[in-house]
Amino acid sequence: MDVPYGFDSAMTFTVTPTDPASMGFELVRHVAKQEAPLLALKSSHNIISTIAKVTFYGTDQAGNVVNATAQIGIAFGNFADPK
Repeated sequence: MDVPYGFDSAMTFTVTPTDPASMGFELVRHVAKQEAPLLALKSSHNIISTIAKVTFYGTDQAGNVVNATAQIGIAFGNFADPK
């Protein structure tokens, strides 16, 4: 089971050979905090450790299909400031 549930999204940008490119993207949907199992963390001191797998798909300037996949660790918990 994916924790939280996996999702697809889209964005568009161009990367050129001479200029760096950057773009933000949503790693965890805001609505995921209202779904199990993350919702249970609201009143708990538990931490859920996960690894997100992110894959980008695209096309280069010659029309070739390209993709890149990476993984990033995420720790979910109730980290609210008690003050």
